[in-house]
Amino acid sequence: MQKKFSENDSGISFILALLCPSILAIFVLIIVGSIVGVSTLENTTFYKIFSSLLNQVVFIIIYLIISRQKKVGFKPLANKKLTFKEILIVLLIAISSLFLITPLMNVYDEFLMSIGINETASSITLNSIQDLLFYIFALGILAPISEELLFRGVILNGLEERGTKNAVLLSSLMFMLMHLNIHQTIYQFILGIILALVVLYTKNIFAGILIHLFNNTSILLINYISPQFFDCRCLSLNFIVIALSCFLIGGIIILKLLELLKKQGEKQKPFYEFEKVEEKGKALKISIILSVVLWLLTFIMGL
Repeated sequence: MQKKFSENDSGISFILALLCPSILAIFVLIIVGSIVGVSTLENTTFYKIFSSLLNQVVFIIIYLIISRQKKVGFKPLANKKLTFKEILIVLLIAISSLFLITPLMNVYDEFLMSIGINETASSITLNSIQDLLFYIFALGILAPISEELLFRGVILNGLEERGTKNAVLLSSLMFMLMHLNIHQTIYQFILGIILALVVLYTKNIFAGILIHLFNNTSILLINYISPQFFDCRCLSLNFIVIALSCFLIGGIIILKLLELLKKQGEKQKPFYEFEKVEEKGKALKISIILSVVLWLLTFIMGL
């Protein structure tokens, strides 16, 4: 019998994911900023690389520490082999998620801007091919790997003892709150649900990484080639109707693809069986409360 992560592991991992990057960022700003000045530091290549890679590196370290401490290897995260048909379905889900859900997110984004809630996250500038290649590595490749290992690896895996529905919704809520950005709230929550279901149905973390990688890399490439492509933000009735129509069509397509993916997964037997884990604690509740508080603080800052 192979070991799995527990609910307590999920909570501890999330607490570390929320606090460690912020603490390290503050530490660097205080130490290095006191030497060269904060304003000077923020304009350096070092700061660009540091701020872009901080979360990814921390998430991977958290995953490695938790998995080693609990003696849980990579087996729970890749318990079935991905078939060619499953990869094709996963790519179709990724395409539908990106191009059919985004228009409604733009309406939501414009609505928030219209009532005075500004974007708090730092914008990404793609002024050169070097910038593009760096961000493809940092956000297009490394971010999907690190976030999937943490959220669909440790956290979703640990929450499965609460049942599939609760595990999917809770891990998606935590994924949304981790980004600390009200403008990304709906999209991150929906994307979290899609990624969780894909990983559960395929029993393979690489399926989630593939969707996440396609999503992030496509956005970077499109923004570099045509910065105005995703910038259709307006609250006109026609655009809202089009956005809602795309969302409904996209939702139906994704649901059908998920059903097909589930059937494909049922045809294959898992490589391993896992022992039942019932290790509970206060870490999960504390992590969610902490993330809500941080999310609300970020929301207030955006007003």
